[in-house]
Amino acid sequence: MPQVKGNHAVRSTLCHLPHADPFFDFPLFGFGWLLLIWMAVSGSLLVWQFAKHGWNEKSYGYLPLILIIGAVLYWVAPHLEEASGDGPPLGIPIRGYGVMLLLAIVCGTAFTVQQARRVGVESETIFSMAFWMIVSGFVGARLFFVIQKWEQFSRPTVRETLLEIVRFSEGGLVVYGSFFGACLGTAIFLKRRKLPALALCDLFAPGMMLGVALGRVGCLLNGCCWAGDCGDMPLGISFPPGSPPFMSQLTDGSLLDMRLEAKPEDGAWVVAQVTAGGRAEQHGIKIGDEVVAVIPPRAEELNRMRSGIPAPTASFTLELNDGRRLSWEFRQLPQRSRPVYPVQLLASINALLLCGFLWAFYPFRRRDGEVSALMITIYPVTRFLLEAIRVDEPDVGWTGCSIAQLLSILLVAMAVPLWWLLLKRPIGSALPAATGSPQ
Repeated sequence: MPQVKGNHAVRSTLCHLPHADPFFDFPLFGFGWLLLIWMAVSGSLLVWQFAKHGWNEKSYGYLPLILIIGAVLYWVAPHLEEASGDGPPLGIPIRGYGVMLLLAIVCGTAFTVQQARRVGVESETIFSMAFWMIVSGFVGARLFFVIQKWEQFSRPTVRETLLEIVRFSEGGLVVYGSFFGACLGTAIFLKRRKLPALALCDLFAPGMMLGVALGRVGCLLNGCCWAGDCGDMPLGISFPPGSPPFMSQLTDGSLLDMRLEAKPEDGAWVVAQVTAGGRAEQHGIKIGDEVVAVIPPRAEELNRMRSGIPAPTASFTLELNDGRRLSWEFRQLPQRSRPVYPVQLLASINALLLCGFLWAFYPFRRRDGEVSALMITIYPVTRFLLEAIRVDEPDVGWTGCSIAQLLSILLVAMAVPLWWLLLKRPIGSALPAATGSPQ
């Protein structure tokens, strides 16, 4: 594609944590109400701890958490606020993606705890293992995405780059990165605690798929992980201005009534088709013109649009090889993207069905590890098929497959020796079959 200048990521905003309170107009973040409340709460906790037990090792153990949360409220939180243009910040946006991610963690963990009670596993063990999985899964998911999209995170200073990397609630987590990260964290936890690894992984497998199902709803709210144009199919969904599918269709010319093609010799993008009477023709674009760059709205304007606030100055600009700069104001463009396949919903339904299947199969397992093996056998196959209609990721080199499809092939290949090893084990489990009610 032509070079894209600026940040064109857009996410759905549910609401904002306000910049200041409505009564005294005192900030919530930085040196504000939240920091003052946290100082009062943590100070009271330390005083109570000292009065009851004296200043001991447990008291010292509270200090790192108190200082970290205080530092986040004072330094990090103000940089997460969304600019409003000329006035004060709007506040910290609450993204649909982040809300669904939190819901996925809570529901997936609760589901696993309920299943664990039926086989006599203590909830504390599940919560501890879930903590390791969640933290390492987040790190793996974000690291995978940052490596893939480094140009979106690189900033002039290390501080700005780190702040951009930690905005995970705005999207940018990769399921397979989360899976491999969680596997590493879980392996460390299980080795340290000397717990039956395969048996506990089987317990977590259905809950993991439930988490994926809810997380994919977050992808739908965010507009990420989108699919291609579905034409006149009745199941198509469209996205608002500023969303990733909308911006992608602007970049490839679809919403400007033209079609761009890459020249095989140098990869430059040229106009291959122009719709008569369309927006491109009205701006003088002709077949054969070469597009050297696209310039989307500024990040602040995109933030306003995704928050439902008008951005009257937002525009989209094309630079052509003959020096022309052609611009369209967003009010001149379609108010929705062209319909695309609802791949996020299909992925959510797929994960939910797999969750139900693994949950139903669990009481009938003959050996530890069979439930997990089923998961890494079935999920990669369905993921490979769903990737066929996604267009948000390019193919990797000559393979004709996206990186997710290649990882799907790798997981299926790993499942084959895993099944071979499992079937050689004697029948039996470290945990009993699930009973009808919690113990």
